[in-house]
Amino acid sequence: MWPWATICAHLLLLCTLFVDAQHHPCALPQIACAARLRSYPPTPQPSADDSSGLEASGWDDSPVYDEFLLPLSPFDFTADANVTHHEICECASDSNCSFANEDHVIQLDPTIELAFCHRTEEIFKIPCRGRRGVIRVIGRIHETGEALTSINESVIFCSCERGYQRIRVEPWINDLYAFIYKCV
Repeated sequence: MWPWATICAHLLLLCTLFVDAQHHPCALPQIACAARLRSYPPTPQPSADDSSGLEASGWDDSPVYDEFLLPLSPFDFTADANVTHHEICECASDSNCSFANEDHVIQLDPTIELAFCHRTEEIFKIPCRGRRGVIRVIGRIHETGEALTSINESVIFCSCERGYQRIRVEPWINDLYAFIYKCV
């Protein structure tokens, strides 16, 4: 079988395993059993009469590029978060799905945490490198396109010791979107 055909067959199998996965047993240990999402309020936009003491060019001026200024987030991460839990699948009887045990949890960014049925050190023994180092979290997207409002599935094959960085967002099947991460 051609390598691309094998890859497509595995992806198709994963997709069929995840369709309507709630209240079904977790098919593989690498599948997150639950997700915890934190949603934050929008970042307040400065008004025209804002007297913060900072001077800026007017709207009619050409924008100034500065590589040392990071783009503003559409969310205010200093505010209190609205936390929601999403069950993805059920663990076997010998384990439970809980965010209480930090050894079972992976935090991808300030908005997404995934819980697994077993310790992540036992599940993800191989460090992320190359193409297998891409992590996908799939769910419904927020209207800003910068966050997920629900999580239906996750695809993780390896571990990252230093954390994760989102690299892109891709459209997925059934009006879902995949947030794609890599190791830092």
